Amino acid sequence: GVYLEFKRRQLKWDARVSCFLLDFQEQQRPRTYYLESGFGEGLVTEHLRRPRVAIKGFEGRFKTRLNPTSSLEVGFQFRDDSWGQNADLIWHQRAGATRGVLPPQTTRFIGQANIKGLSRGNGPQSALGIRWDYRSPDRWWLQTGLHFLWNNSVALAPSKYSSSFSLSPDRPDFEAFTNEELEFLRRRENLPKAGYIHISGGKSWRNGNRYTSLFLSLQNLTDLRVPTGGFEQGRVGHAELAAEEKGSGTPLFGNKYWVGQGRSFFLNLSMSY
Repeated sequence: GVYLEFKRRQLKWDARVSCFLLDFQEQQRPRTYYLESGFGEGLVTEHLRRPRVAIKGFEGRFKTRLNPTSSLEVGFQFRDDSWGQNADLIWHQRAGATRGVLPPQTTRFIGQANIKGLSRGNGPQSALGIRWDYRSPDRWWLQTGLHFLWNNSVALAPSKYSSSFSLSPDRPDFEAFTNEELEFLRRRENLPKAGYIHISGGKSWRNGNRYTSLFLSLQNLTDLRVPTGGFEQGRVGHAELAAEEKGSGTPLFGNKYWVGQGRSFFLNLSMSY
């Protein structure tokens, strides 16, 4: 990997910009799920062999002191987190847990999953944040921030990007879909952009040896509830089922999501002697 960083500090401002390039082989954890494929259906444990990850991008922060009591800070990150090469797809099948033409053998080598260059779906890849701070000489402070996240998609199901996806479960030797149709069925969902507003503040008092502080934090003031991540279900393992799912409008085995927390607050009162 390569990591480069530039820092500059002045009396009224400071800045930092860095760029990074990482390329490594990821240790994949096996996934077990029920699969309906062109070979049949059954419970399988999926392995990706020799998957490589390529991450590149840059990030930075700029902070300026507007006056002795307030400051403004801007931070950003833009990255590309994708698969660096195609990986071998292997299914380990449980004997007796299969139906159809899928034989109850121990291991089946499916072939390559053509995932090179596709996003890994590990959360938003672009972010921008703006924060304003105020600290009063009278021992109270206020902080407000705006945060924007975008360029996000669900994590892919490797079986959709292998040659088995185009096979018909009724005729495993027959490819029923054109390349254009397969590309449409493999198209992943892009998650919506998100913007959040946060406000926090506090006040402290000192009376002799007694110290009292009050702190209040309000998160996600607009109560925005959008998916921050998700994944494609592996069960849809052949194009015919994927076409039925897309055409239904309400798929039985659609994408799963993680939804961000709604509006919340935190209040803390502390006293020390």
